[in-house]
Amino acid sequence: MTAHGGSLFQFGIELVASCRFLMNWEPPHSHDINEPRQKVGVLMQELKASQTEHEMKDFDRLEDLASYLKYPLKDLQEDYDAYLKLLAQRQDRIERSRLAQTWWQWTKSFFTSGLADVPNITRHFNLWGSIRQLKCGKVVCDTLYEHGVTECRMHPIFGALLNPTGGMVGAGEDDLEHLIPGTQSHRTAPVMHAIVHDAAGYCYNYHGVGPGYNYTGGWTLFPTGKPFSGQGMGLALWRAFLPWSVKDD
Repeated sequence: MTAHGGSLFQFGIELVASCRFLMNWEPPHSHDINEPRQKVGVLMQELKASQTEHEMKDFDRLEDLASYLKYPLKDLQEDYDAYLKLLAQRQDRIERSRLAQTWWQWTKSFFTSGLADVPNITRHFNLWGSIRQLKCGKVVCDTLYEHGVTECRMHPIFGALLNPTGGMVGAGEDDLEHLIPGTQSHRTAPVMHAIVHDAAGYCYNYHGVGPGYNYTGGWTLFPTGKPFSGQGMGLALWRAFLPWSVKDD
């Protein structure tokens, strides 16, 4: 298996060191969200859309990705197979969660982690293959690997395909960055927090591993499976490394 993504991102006692690495790591062939989309983003979007199509079309796109990334096709195919298994496991988890709903559904939804379908990208297409999306994908892949959910450490593109809107400030595609001038850059505390917060919450809710949204382990009012959890402490952690906005840099 070809090494990629540098150091393994880890929570717990390694969190600060992992955040420092992630802050400075920029995925090859990626782009900032305000820059023109690279070819890898186009291929990722096509691969995501092709999941219901003929398998040969998927293989053709994997060949294109492997060639563009200079990544062994055999390893990328292995990662893709692991990704497909994760999709099936996730769907089973979602369906079982829905079957478990009872008459006290409101109470359950507030105090526990109810599962909805993972949002896809329908408007912000420049997010595909962006630096922030692939950073978030790396945290997802590393967390699943560290906890034994996957046998291989998948390429970050597959973590991004699992949770496409990861790294956006706001819920799903509800982009809140325009409300905070200067935070569109991935070199800001709100965006880096969103990257790790989204990845940790996704792994916890949909695969049952990792710390959840409260990834710092600090005090929070909400359960760790809820997006409001861990916001304050997470932002405080990243504010120690990065400015709140590019205007503060």
